[in-house]
Amino acid sequence: MSYFAWLKKTHKCSCGWSGPASELDEEGFEALFVYYCPKCGTRLGMMSYPTDREIRASASGGDEAATEMVGQVEAAEAYARRVMESRITSARNLKSVPHEEVEVVLHLEDVADGTFLVISANGVEIGREYCFFEDPEPAVRLRKILETKFRRRLRSIDWRHAELYLCGDRTSNQEYVSKVLKKYDRFAN
Repeated sequence: MSYFAWLKKTHKCSCGWSGPASELDEEGFEALFVYYCPKCGTRLGMMSYPTDREIRASASGGDEAATEMVGQVEAAEAYARRVMESRITSARNLKSVPHEEVEVVLHLEDVADGTFLVISANGVEIGREYCFFEDPEPAVRLRKILETKFRRRLRSIDWRHAELYLCGDRTSNQEYVSKVLKKYDRFAN
């Protein structure tokens, strides 16, 4: 059953409750969600989120719910372009700092149209880029760029203030980022 057919379906529970999908309790995960009876809490099933292609196809077929979601898809695509266009790709994209030893801090800054990963060295902002939630990719890329920029002067990279976006609640991301930045992590064992 498609997501949009699921939305229109009347759902029923053995406790006697029946109603529309909008009344169900949901627990969301990355690619799917589990739904529960709002009356007794019984797990009724799980459903995959619709893909962008499914949303657009259903919207072109006149589905109102899908039509409302097209704007969200377009906004997500625009944000993804903004993230990719803002990525720091070279040491030349970072400002210099005159200090002998360089301590870098990665932190987040929320703005009206997204979230920036801000790179500071010795308390001075040297670069920023838009970032995705739960995306550890900047840890690897920026470590290499910072090593190129500062060479032996690079003493530490404190990523704890950006952990939410680099790792989210994925333990595997946290382990990966810790491993990638271990050489420069003042807080590592």
